[in-house]
Amino acid sequence: MANLLDPAQYGRIGVFLSLLGLSVPLVSLGADGLIAVNKTALDAEEYEVYRRTAIGIALLSFGAMQTLTLLAWLIGTMTDPILLLLPSFALLRFISVMATTEFVSERKAVVYATVTIANSVAALALTWLLLSQIVESAFGRILALMVAEALLMMARYHGRMHLLVPRLDLRFRKEIYSFGLPVLVSLIGAWGLNEADKLLVTHEFGLIIAGQYAAAAALAAVMTSVNQSLTYALFPNLFDKLRSRSHSLPALMLRYCLMFVGLNAMFATGVILAYLVVNDTLLPPTYALSSIFFYSLVVASLAVAFYRPFSLIAQYLQLNKARAIAVIIGGAVTVSVAGIGMQIMQTPVMAAVGIVAGYMIAGVLLCIMILAHEWREAASRSDTCLGLPKVQPVSKQVSLTIITSTFNCCEALARTAASIRAQGTPTPQWIIADGGSTDGTLDVIRANEDIVFHWSSEPDKGIYDAWNKACGSISGDWVLFLGAGDLLDAPTTLSRVAERLAGVVNTNLAYGGVTMIDAGGRELQRQGKISVGKWQRGRPALPCHQGVFHHASLLQELPPFDASFRICGDAKIMLKAISVALPFYLALDVAKMEVGGISTSVKGWEIMVREDKRIRDDLDLKLPLAQRPALLRLYAKIALGKFLGHRAGRLVNAYRRITGRRPIY
Repeated sequence: MANLLDPAQYGRIGVFLSLLGLSVPLVSLGADGLIAVNKTALDAEEYEVYRRTAIGIALLSFGAMQTLTLLAWLIGTMTDPILLLLPSFALLRFISVMATTEFVSERKAVVYATVTIANSVAALALTWLLLSQIVESAFGRILALMVAEALLMMARYHGRMHLLVPRLDLRFRKEIYSFGLPVLVSLIGAWGLNEADKLLVTHEFGLIIAGQYAAAAALAAVMTSVNQSLTYALFPNLFDKLRSRSHSLPALMLRYCLMFVGLNAMFATGVILAYLVVNDTLLPPTYALSSIFFYSLVVASLAVAFYRPFSLIAQYLQLNKARAIAVIIGGAVTVSVAGIGMQIMQTPVMAAVGIVAGYMIAGVLLCIMILAHEWREAASRSDTCLGLPKVQPVSKQVSLTIITSTFNCCEALARTAASIRAQGTPTPQWIIADGGSTDGTLDVIRANEDIVFHWSSEPDKGIYDAWNKACGSISGDWVLFLGAGDLLDAPTTLSRVAERLAGVVNTNLAYGGVTMIDAGGRELQRQGKISVGKWQRGRPALPCHQGVFHHASLLQELPPFDASFRICGDAKIMLKAISVALPFYLALDVAKMEVGGISTSVKGWEIMVREDKRIRDDLDLKLPLAQRPALLRLYAKIALGKFLGHRAGRLVNAYRRITGRRPIY
């Protein structure tokens, strides 16, 4: 390409690609890093919903960016018309990254390699065609790259374009925002690490030198492709090891760091040797300075390889703030070292030195923060904490127990029985503790005795007293408390749960998502993965108990539940367990819960506030100062509910409709 463009045009390409580094995260809201995690963790149906939600958010961001870019060009703030293509290119790049990640996550290495090579060949062929036959300017190269991205997208989704139809699912919208916003905060840092060098060289030395630097960067981009390919090739195996905890985290970091750097060093040596042989034919005399820039950028790629495994591990552990801090500091180091170095040394080589410094600092910082996170988790699993038993590794043949308490709820229990009956293997051990029903509930139990392991019917003092009675009959490894009327999410739910629980060790709790439904079965809202450490309604955030599997060892000391609680007894035992070990997220939906009952009434809110305070006192939990306004809002909500009576529910429903959600009362 250097034979077809003068250095000034190459400089324009360098500026465009530099700004593209800012544009792609803006289009995806920084959530492109979620693709690999969700493709690995979610089932096919869930991932399709995630993909369509990510596409929907990207299209909205694209529209906003294209409008702002056009306005900037019209008022003269942006003078180069080629920059009008930035939003479109960013959208194509995001979708092609998604396609590539999906190929790799499915272990289709041959397909991925074939598509990648074909994509590169297509980009080069189109570049030659456009530059030699149609337009001899930077526009030809940018257009060729865009067409190549579109071809990669078509290779993945040809005949299945419906998979890209946008959808804005509430659950994944929240996940993308919570994951992506810290990434957007670190956007400037990421740009400083990866793309600022081209603009800095342009500013310091002008477009002609910048064009020669950009040409060198284009040749050295083969190392970027190597890093990206290694990432795609190694991350599924790395994530599997992280999930199974088969290796200690420090050993895993050291192993993959050496693997990344070692493989990159071998390839870099081969690239430099190959360049020494063919450099006279690659670049014309007008690009005489590009060789030294090329060597420095190839060496700089080793620092990128050093950083990659730490970034992947932080991504898997969802240490978004840690990644943001490391990238911001690394970007600042890159810009500072490169800018000051070029002023003092008067050579663009200092841009590569800045890249090395930035990535090394970012990698070291991220390593320290990952280890600190691991040490905090280990401390939270201390055996001395609250005197709870150690968790023993589960058997590969996991057995499950379901406990249901009932009282005069024959129709609701019949729905739950049908849901449990629809499950395949493993057959759950279902225990029912009835409070002395007189409405036909016992008839429903007798009609389903073939799937009921044990049942009893006698007066009790409430739900937790009933659970305590049932806990004496547990024989399964893991226990789920499912209310009458609650449904398992799908016929395969328990088999999928059992598969994932088979590898879970060192925790007493595992949980999945719970969908709230109305009486007609329509979805109202969903609770998925919780943010550990976040507070909610006067206590640390917890998953819905309908989605929580308790290890049987947690319930061995009878009675496990404090029967004096009316609503929050399960919260107390979960908080005690979480103080020993963090819960394991199953990454699947477990149950559907019909909204209603005392916990959704004003009276229920009052009880929960009182019982939450009891829990804080019993477990010596200090309410963070930042949470007190939220608690005051809850008090105000209770007072307003008492004043308005049944009209309070109507107001809540009206607010939910305005905000695009279904009524809940």
